[in-house]
Amino acid sequence: MISQLPQFVTMHARNSGGTQIGSQVYSYDNADQLTSELSTGNYGNYNASFGYNSRGLLTNENRTTFMPTINSFSYDGCEPHRQD
Repeated sequence: MISQLPQFVTMHARNSGGTQIGSQVYSYDNADQLTSELSTGNYGNYNASFGYNSRGLLTNENRTTFMPTINSFSYDGCEPHRQD
């Protein structure tokens, strides 16, 4: 089995003079699931990581720095439930 490297998507915000004033970097795994997010400048300053179960459903979210948050999710077959 060939292991693939994570995929990254980067966005930059620039002012009217062309100076970069913020950036966001998204990292995805081989199943195209968002695994991490890094934001700076105009977008706010924070890191976030995301976890999934074997069915590919979001199970946790952990945000640091800007509005720190830890969320867990469970599923009952009909809809997701956030556990605080």
